[in-house]
Amino acid sequence: MGSTRIEFHSCLPEIAGEWLRLEQGCANPSIQNNYLVLNAWYACYLADRTPAFLSLWQEDTCLGIYPFTLEKKYGARVFNTLYHESFSISKPVVQDGQEEFFFMELVRLLPEQHGKWDVIKLSSIYCFDTEARLLTSAFARNNMKVFTIHDRTYAIEIEDSFEKYRLTYLSKKTRENLDRLEKKIAKKDNRLVYYQNSEALPHMRRFYEMENTGWKKDTGTALINMNDNLVYTESLIHNCCLAGKFLMTFLELDGVKIAGQFGYIENGVYNGLRTAYDREYSMFGPSIILIARTLRLLIDTFPDVKLMNCYPLSYGYKQKYAHDRCECNTHVLFSDSIKGKLMSVAYKYKMSKRQPPQP
Repeated sequence: MGSTRIEFHSCLPEIAGEWLRLEQGCANPSIQNNYLVLNAWYACYLADRTPAFLSLWQEDTCLGIYPFTLEKKYGARVFNTLYHESFSISKPVVQDGQEEFFFMELVRLLPEQHGKWDVIKLSSIYCFDTEARLLTSAFARNNMKVFTIHDRTYAIEIEDSFEKYRLTYLSKKTRENLDRLEKKIAKKDNRLVYYQNSEALPHMRRFYEMENTGWKKDTGTALINMNDNLVYTESLIHNCCLAGKFLMTFLELDGVKIAGQFGYIENGVYNGLRTAYDREYSMFGPSIILIARTLRLLIDTFPDVKLMNCYPLSYGYKQKYAHDRCECNTHVLFSDSIKGKLMSVAYKYKMSKRQPPQP
C-alpha cells in the first residue's frame, strides 16, 4: 500500500474535478455529497468565512475530500464542518470501500499538519450516521485527544405499528389530545396525501404560502422571506428529486392543503427538513395530525425507513412526539501549535460554563 498524505485547499475549483469523480463513483451517494448542493451551501451560508477542504491522497489517487469553512479567531485558524440549523453537510465524499481507511488516515496525519490548522470542529455528527462510528474508532486507535460537546437530536425510532409508537413515545395526555384532534377533523372531509420526487414540485408554492401564515411569518423565518434559505432549499429539493430521495406530505381538509412537510429518505432515515401549516386552520392542530399521519405513512409504505430525524432544535411538538436520546455531537481537535494550545484552554473553559461535565 502506497504512502498517504493530506492536502489543504481554499476554493471549490481546486477540488471540483476530484469531488465530482468521487461522487459519481459512489454506488449510493449521499445527497450531502452532491456537488451542486455543496456549492449552494457555500453560496448561501459562507458569510465572512472562506471555503476550505481537506483531501486524503494515496500516491496520485484522491480517496476522499472533507468540506469545511475557515475563519480566523484571535489569529487562530479554525476549521468547521458545514452546518446551518438542519441544513448540515458534514459528510466527506469518499471512494467506495475506503471509508474506514479515510477516517483513520485523516486523523493519524492531522497532527503532522499543525502548521496549517489550529482548531478543527466536526459539528453535527449524528449517532445514526456511519461517520459517527468511523470517527470514534479513528480517534481511539490514533490516541487522538478530542474535546466532545455532547448534544442531542430529536428522533423517532420507527416501530412495526403506529400503536406501538403511541404507547412508547406519547404520554397519556398527548395521546388523548391527538385522539381529540382526529375526532374533530373527522367531521370534515380530510386525508393525507404524499408526493415523491418531481411530482412534489408543483406543490412547493402552497407549502411556502402556508409557512408564511404562522409563527414563522411573525418571526421572519418563513423560507419565502429568507432569500439565502430559499435558494439553498430549492437546490437541495431539486437534487433530492433527481436522486429519487424526496418525500412531501400534506394534510388536506375539504380539498385544501392545510399542513405540509418535506424531507428526504437516505440510508433508512427520513430527514424531516421543514414543516408548515395554514394559521387559518390552527384550531384543528394540523401540524400535529400531519406528523402522526406521516409517521403512519412511513410505517405502512416505506418499510426500509427505520428512523425519523426531527433535528436538534427544540420545539414543543418535538418534546411531545419524539425523543432526545439520539446524540448529535461536536468533536473539537486542537493542534500542538501555540495558538492551538491557547485555544484549547480558552475553549474548554468556555464550554465548561455552558454544560455540565460529561461522565
